[in-house]
Amino acid sequence: MKSSLPDKLRQLATAMQPQIDQNIHPATDSQNWTLRRSHIAQRMHKRGQGFLQIQRTLYNLADLHEQEAVPACIAGIQTRKAIESMLYLQEWPDSGWVVEAYQGTLVKAGITPGNFAEAKQVIMELAGEIDRAALERRQQADKVRSLVGLLPGFFPTPPEVADQMLDLISAEVYQAASKGLTVRILEPSAGAGAIASRIMERWKGWPNGLIKLECVEINYTLRDYLAAQGFLLVGVDFMEFLPPDECRYDYVVMNPPFENHQDMRHIRHAYECLSPGGKVVSVISTGPFFNSDGESVGFCCWLEENGGYSYDLPPGSFNHSGSGVNTRIVVIPKSLEEPEPIPAPMQVTKPEPKPQPQAELPRALPVQEVTRQGTYEQLSLFNL
Repeated sequence: MKSSLPDKLRQLATAMQPQIDQNIHPATDSQNWTLRRSHIAQRMHKRGQGFLQIQRTLYNLADLHEQEAVPACIAGIQTRKAIESMLYLQEWPDSGWVVEAYQGTLVKAGITPGNFAEAKQVIMELAGEIDRAALERRQQADKVRSLVGLLPGFFPTPPEVADQMLDLISAEVYQAASKGLTVRILEPSAGAGAIASRIMERWKGWPNGLIKLECVEINYTLRDYLAAQGFLLVGVDFMEFLPPDECRYDYVVMNPPFENHQDMRHIRHAYECLSPGGKVVSVISTGPFFNSDGESVGFCCWLEENGGYSYDLPPGSFNHSGSGVNTRIVVIPKSLEEPEPIPAPMQVTKPEPKPQPQAELPRALPVQEVTRQGTYEQLSLFNL
């Protein structure tokens, strides 16, 4: 019967025990001490500690496979040699003798230049004591990544695009914070928090309370992921979310879904969530600026009326997020003064017409009754 992968990994780990014992407790320990023997013992002990790391990694990796909780970046590592390679190398082998010695093993295990650093970190954690919280976060991240391309409208904002959006409000945010004012920021349709993470990274050193970031997200897997990262969720369906006047936002920074004109509708709704003087900064597909349908034309007119503007992002900005849609960044400021409400039209009541006196009709002349008998008599005359 073929053994399972967890069993195979445990057998490899168990088989290492004699080698570990031989190096951590060498024969020189029971011999008379000399400088040479001391150096030999030190080298063997160091080698034994390395073997112990490999063994611990094998055992921990077997546990993760058994729990079906292996991070995606190391799912292909199934041999002792692959683990030894990951523990030994500090960076991806791309030159010299290390290419021939290690690169083939890593490629066979699914390790690439793109995921080497992440896989290295996981292996180092497995070689020591497992940080269960870190593993849970990584498993959740893997689950979120699996939604890209499957969940309609979920295309995470690339870091460089998020940074461009934040550059558009940074000066104003710094100015407000220098006065000790709290800045309220909303990321609706927050997804996995790609924009929210950049916001917190940019202003992480600020005193608590100066930046108040809130998120709205409808998908419950993504909501759990956002909550695990410590983000405050204040709503589920953004199109049904509208804060009271005293809780409106200074900035709404967003990457809404593009399908079926949702981006236009989300942006217009975001504008309603702003306090006077606030600003919406959003990614948008280029479609509304070229389409001739009524909703697209109406959006462009609304954008111009409110002093908004947009500029193109480079083609392929969202390729790594699974979308080839061409995009723009749009900015819509909200006036400091709320427009005065248009008064309701006055109800003009027409006076009821006065009743006109009816003219008397002329009285009809009396009509002589014709008796049944006379009628027959008249009829008989015509028959003559």
